[in-house]
Amino acid sequence: MTKKIKVRSFDIFDTLILRRVKRPCDIFGVLFERNKSYLESYFSCEGWIKFRQGIEKVARTKKNEANISAGREYIPSVSFMIEQEFMCECDACILNDEIAGEIVKAKQKGYKVILISDMYWPMEYIRRLLSSCGFNLELDGIYISCDYGVSKASGELFDVIMYKQDLLPSEIYHIGDNICSDYINPVNKGI
Repeated sequence: MTKKIKVRSFDIFDTLILRRVKRPCDIFGVLFERNKSYLESYFSCEGWIKFRQGIEKVARTKKNEANISAGREYIPSVSFMIEQEFMCECDACILNDEIAGEIVKAKQKGYKVILISDMYWPMEYIRRLLSSCGFNLELDGIYISCDYGVSKASGELFDVIMYKQDLLPSEIYHIGDNICSDYINPVNKGI
């Protein structure tokens, strides 16, 4: 028996929010250029990009999040660089009006709407990012992998959503851009 859909779930990055860079890691080069006077005594631009990619690679193999704080012994002011990287993200991101419109329609039709993302920026940063893109709609939940210690990539973040929202898998309709994280994993859970 199929239950009625109660929740529309949307991925954040590359679905609701688009980046004006060719690859997400291009943000690291932008960050270096904006903070060249601060970073160049420690890294070249290429060295910084490799450093940030290395943090991400190691974190992913350990199933951790890949933020700058993982490399704190190599960076004089981690909190400063985290904020700088976040500002670069904000400047590079724009709202996908088509998906934002779908979210508005879903809310108007009475669905609960949640956002979900595998990301190292915690919810407070994601809220700031959404606001900087002009998205200020009241939502029924935002689920970020770093806040829960599980991911869409593993499928476990969907379990958190079902528990927190008191939902059956068949009551969720999810939209996203990643074939594994946004399609295969949810379908395997009955979403």
